[in-house]
Amino acid sequence: MASGTWQINADLDDVRRQSGSSPFNTTQGFSGGQYSGAAYKFMTSAGRFTNITIPQGTPIVSAFLKVNAEANRTENTVRTKIDGEDVDTATQITSAGNFDGRARTAAKVNWDGIGNWAAGNWYTSPDIKTVIQEIIDRGGWSSGNAINIFWGDFEDQRSDVNARRDGTSHDSNPGNAAKLEITWSVPGSQDLVCGFNVDDTHSVTGITKDNAGNRLGNCEIALFRVEAGTPPTYSFIASGMSDALGDYTFTGLTKRRFFVRAQKDGAPNLFDTTDNELEPV
Repeated sequence: MASGTWQINADLDDVRRQSGSSPFNTTQGFSGGQYSGAAYKFMTSAGRFTNITIPQGTPIVSAFLKVNAEANRTENTVRTKIDGEDVDTATQITSAGNFDGRARTAAKVNWDGIGNWAAGNWYTSPDIKTVIQEIIDRGGWSSGNAINIFWGDFEDQRSDVNARRDGTSHDSNPGNAAKLEITWSVPGSQDLVCGFNVDDTHSVTGITKDNAGNRLGNCEIALFRVEAGTPPTYSFIASGMSDALGDYTFTGLTKRRFFVRAQKDGAPNLFDTTDNELEPV
């Protein structure tokens, strides 16, 4: 697998569409939800992410929109959705009419029941890989193209009165502008089976295998510890090589949850993992 993070990098690459007066804004917050004042009402923001270096048709593993809170917000209930512009490469949005005329992806992801936001903190959307996949799968997509992501409630108008979340625009603070984080599979990679057993000496032994279940020797391997949390995080512990027959061992471990990843020359990316509790078997 490979991953990348792209951030809005121009003032006119994030805009906001809103009902009521001032229907289009290029300078204020990257916001979604409903504002109680007559000037704004329901809001959807669009962010343009450029130079997305993912080849056409690549399988997307996960994707997330990350927004930095511009202000403290605790109002409930905020009901928003995320989709994308269904186009080969996205251009800047220049007006309310131009915003409304952009074709949207069939894939849409709800971001509902958003909790309290504290100014300066980053907040992560649900997984929007279906949105990104639909764009990457377009026949005219090329690595290096741009993507427009829409987030808000202008179209559906489901949020409660004054229930909104305000993100930071590029105009306000470029370093805190919205980000798009994508993880994808790399074509031609070879999945390795990395199951392992554990014993009373707190060691991990296993065999690297190919897709057919045959031993595959001389593979680079890495051991990670699974840390508690939702979602969990992973700490790198050790690396090594399986031998010519595919056997490997890690020793001197504490009783924690681990997983192993492996790679082989000619398939230079991380592969599927198997994890287990470090307990006697």
